[in-house]
Amino acid sequence: MTVTLTPNDNASVPPGGSAYLLKAYVYDSAAKAKAATQTDPGDYVQAYPIEGAVAQMEVTNHKYSNDMQGLSIQYAGKWIVFYARISSGGGNISSEWTKSDSYRLPYVKLQSPQVESNEADTELTANVSTTPEVAGEDKVWTAKQTVLSWNSVDCADIFTLNLNGTIQDASAQGGKTQLDKKVRIIETADGVQVQVYRLVEVQKEINGEIRTVEEWQWVTIDENDTASQYPEGTPETEIHHEFDITDYSVKITSAYKAENGSTPTYELTLSTKLDVVKNADGTYSYTLKLPDVSDVKAEDGKVEHTNLHISNSMVFKANVTENIEEDQILQKSEAYVESDETKVEWKNN
Repeated sequence: MTVTLTPNDNASVPPGGSAYLLKAYVYDSAAKAKAATQTDPGDYVQAYPIEGAVAQMEVTNHKYSNDMQGLSIQYAGKWIVFYARISSGGGNISSEWTKSDSYRLPYVKLQSPQVESNEADTELTANVSTTPEVAGEDKVWTAKQTVLSWNSVDCADIFTLNLNGTIQDASAQGGKTQLDKKVRIIETADGVQVQVYRLVEVQKEINGEIRTVEEWQWVTIDENDTASQYPEGTPETEIHHEFDITDYSVKITSAYKAENGSTPTYELTLSTKLDVVKNADGTYSYTLKLPDVSDVKAEDGKVEHTNLHISNSMVFKANVTENIEEDQILQKSEAYVESDETKVEWKNN
C-alpha cells in the first residue's frame, strides 16, 4: 500500500536537507482511531513502521510517498491514522507531528492455497480369491498413491475443495459415472473440522404433515480415533489427525494375471483420506490422499485397472467463514475476499 502526501503550500515543502517523515497507527475500531490526538495515538493495535522507527518519504514532482512494507494482512479492514512531520536539516529544526484523518484499510484478497501434487508409497488391503465360490482372503498390496499437500493461508479459516473424477462403469449410461464432491475444511480455535456436502434425509412439515425428504446439507465428518497410536504427552505437532472422506471413493471388483498364470479375483476400495498436523506457530499442514494409485503390486503379480486412477481435477480456494452461508459465497467480511482458485488437473480416462 502506498501513502501519498501533497503539501498545501510552499511553506509546507521541506527545505533543502529536510524530508517528510511518516509514522502510522492501526486501530481495531473507528472510535479508537478518531480518539487519537496530535500528541497521543491512544489505544492502537499496531504501529508503523513495524520496527518502531519512522519512515522517510520519497519525493517525486512535489508529491511525497511511502510504500508501506511489512504491515500484516491481519489488519485489513481496520482503521489507520497517519502522522507526518518535516525532519531537521539544513539548519532547520523539525516540525511538530501533524495527524491525518482516520482511514479504513482496504479489503485484501486472500492468497490462493499453494498445493503440491506428489506420489507416496502406500499399502492397500484387497480381498483376494483364488477359487471361485470360496470366500476371499485379505491381502496387502503395495502401490504409489497421489497425494496433495498445502498449508494454512494467512488470515483464512476455511478451504473449499471441489473434487471431480470419472469412474468407468459399464452399467452406467455412456459407460461412465461422474463423481463430483464438495468438501470444506474449517480451522477453529479447537482444531480442524471437515465437512462434506451430502444428500441426506430430513424431517420436514409439509401441509401440516411431518414427512421425510431428501435435502443437500453440509455434514461434519468425525475424526478417526487415533489416540491409541500416541503415548501420553506426545506434542501436538507430532500428532496426525485423520479424516476419511468416503464420499469420494471407488470400489473395484476385477481380476489380475498372477505370475503362475492364474487369474485371482479381487475386491478393492480406494477412498480419500485427509491428514492434518498442527504446526508450532498454530497453522496447519494438510495432506489429501486421493483414491488414485499406480504401480500396484500384489504378492504374485502386477495389478492394472482403469479405475485405479479416477481423478480429473481438484479446485481449492481459501476464504473466511464470515463470507460463507450454507453453500453460497457471500461477501460479508469487511476485510477479506475469497482467494483465486488453485486447480490441479490430471489426464484421466
